[in-house]
Amino acid sequence: MISVVIVSSRKNMIKECVNSLIALPEIDKKDLMVVTDYEAGNLSKEFPSVKFINSFKKSIPAKRNIGVNLASGSIVAFADDDCVVDQDWTDGIEDLFKAKKP
Repeated sequence: MISVVIVSSRKNMIKECVNSLIALPEIDKKDLMVVTDYEAGNLSKEFPSVKFINSFKKSIPAKRNIGVNLASGSIVAFADDDCVVDQDWTDGIEDLFKAKKP
């Protein structure tokens, strides 16, 4: 399973990113998390299966580490709040890890 951690400081951009990830069948919606600089408020109501973690005044690497520590997937992927992932995004990630195995 792939866990996805999104670091977000731009509340106005996160919806499109989250929607693109939710559309992927390989993503466990319960292991999709957004580590933010803002109060999620209505976003957590709009996306109830997504974990919104408020982490004010932390660096981007620190926020990613928070997500990694909460992830339960065997693979952790990162996305930024301004990206929209392709339908084959998770396939590419899984293929890369399969290619690395002996």
